Amino acid sequence: MEKTDLLLVASPEDGEFKADLKRHLYPLEWQGLFAYLDDLDLAAGQEPDPAARERLGKADLVLLLVGPASLATGFFQGEAIAPALARFEQHRCAVFAVILRPCDWKSAPLTRLDILPERGRPVTDWPDREQAFANITAGVRRALEKIDTRRQADARRAAAFDPQIVEEPQVPERNEPEATPLAPERKPKKGWIGFGLIAFTLIFFLLLGY
Repeated sequence: MEKTDLLLVASPEDGEFKADLKRHLYPLEWQGLFAYLDDLDLAAGQEPDPAARERLGKADLVLLLVGPASLATGFFQGEAIAPALARFEQHRCAVFAVILRPCDWKSAPLTRLDILPERGRPVTDWPDREQAFANITAGVRRALEKIDTRRQADARRAAAFDPQIVEEPQVPERNEPEATPLAPERKPKKGWIGFGLIAFTLIFFLLLGY
């Protein structure tokens, strides 16, 4: 499976949640299923720098860690997130809103995205946070598998239409039957011909004599 570029977007106030999530995602990282891009840290009133925008445009999988602090930055309503949302709608990347704490996330343009944990239940509302992060990890694994399946399908389609890859049909060789050599023509021997003429002449004169 080809590695997938994963980007985490979070507010510094949610650093503890981000650390717990990374701990749960470690087995997937260890298996080589994805590689982290540099995390994108959100700050209130600050737009992401060009490098952060580039990471948003490159990532195959984006996890937006959502809580009151990240919503307060205005990032989810700004222009910086727009390219990632557009790529998501074009099925070119996967984007999840990971709900950490109770907040009015449905008022942001996040309802168009896939939501984790299941049913959008905030991590803090789970009786056991470990179960919440395990649920998120399961959703991330499924997303990684879908991305890999899509890549394989794209590779097969590309191979089917690449003239350098398509092989020309092989024409089977025709085995022609070998020609039977002709028997050499047998010529009468000259010695027998001469003897026959002499015998015929003697018999002729003998008959005349009688």
